[in-house]
Order: sequence, then C-alpha cells, then structure tokens
Amino acid sequence: MKTAVIYLAAGKSSRMGHNKLEKPWKNTTLGSSALQQVLKSSAEEVIVVTNQSVWIDNRIFEKNKRPVRLAACPQAVKGQAYSLRAGVNEAARIGAEAVLVVLADQPGLTAETIDRLIAQAEAEACDFTGMWTGRHYQPPMLFKKQMFAALQRVEGDRGAASILRSAHTWAGSPYVGFQKVEQLDVDTEEEYRWMLHTQQ
Repeated sequence: MKTAVIYLAAGKSSRMGHNKLEKPWKNTTLGSSALQQVLKSSAEEVIVVTNQSVWIDNRIFEKNKRPVRLAACPQAVKGQAYSLRAGVNEAARIGAEAVLVVLADQPGLTAETIDRLIAQAEAEACDFTGMWTGRHYQPPMLFKKQMFAALQRVEGDRGAASILRSAHTWAGSPYVGFQKVEQLDVDTEEEYRWMLHTQQ
C-alpha cells in the first residue's frame, strides 16, 4: 500500500499571533519536529502543504535523505479544508493508495506511531485508522483511496475527521498505542511553553 503523508503546515497560527512553526523546539523548530519523525517513518511519499518554508530546519534532511514534495495552498487562509484538498490532490496525482494526515503543530509525534498506523491499516480491512482517544478520532489519521473523493469535498475550516460524521458509513480501525504527548497540538503561547517545559 503506497502511503503518502500529507503534512499540513499552511495554517494562520491566528491564536498564537505569529508563525508558531518557527518557534524553537528542542534542537530544531516546532514545525520541523514532527516532520523529522515523518522522514524517519516507512511512508513512501511526503507532501508538505505550506505557503512558506522558513520554518523548515534543513538539518533534518542530513540524516534522512528523502525527497519531500512541497504543495502551495494560497487558499489556506480560508480554512484547513483547502490545505487538505491540496495534499490529497497531489497524493492522487502521484498514485498514492492511502494518505496519512499529520498536523505540523504536534511536536510530540513519533515515527513509531506513524509506522504502526500504516501497519495497522495494511493489516485490517478498514477504510481508515487514526488515534482514538476513547471518544473520537484525531490526527494523525490514515485514509485509504476509497475515501479520497470525500476528503476532496471537505469545506471551510473543517479537518479530515469531519467526513466521519457524514451519512456514509466508513469502517474505522482505532489506534490506541500512542503516548499522551503525541496527541497534543500547540495553538497558544501558554500551550507552547507548557509542552516545551514537559518535554525537556
């Protein structure tokens, strides 16, 4: 199963007030932390949806010499759905059989979790898999090819998980083997400081 990671990094960072992906995170930038883990994973393709790349720490490519496709999305300011569509369109163009949607502001994500999500999806007769909190699914989430059309119809500021609430019944495979820190995203200065402190 040819899997392409769609790395969503074109958000406005409106709650932070400035581009949060440029903020320092351990020995890199916040936006490069999860990307570094993606590069270490078994995913065949990596598509970074972004409108500017100043947050990317090029040192992460030194140990992980893999090609990364950059997909611009000028309409990203209108909502996450536009970034998602740009990524899915590129994945479909290169013949991906599944997409794994990863948010750039989840710096605690690990390559092990990415690989386990891919392996679980390959082993089970499901339409999608993703982190299961006990109440709902959240990114990272993997969607197989039969769900691409639905993902391309998402509108506004809705994320990929929103299609699970549609009339169509999709077969999901919940993944629960993640660490709590992996599910956390950074939206505010307070969240950033707290997460940075706990990860030292």
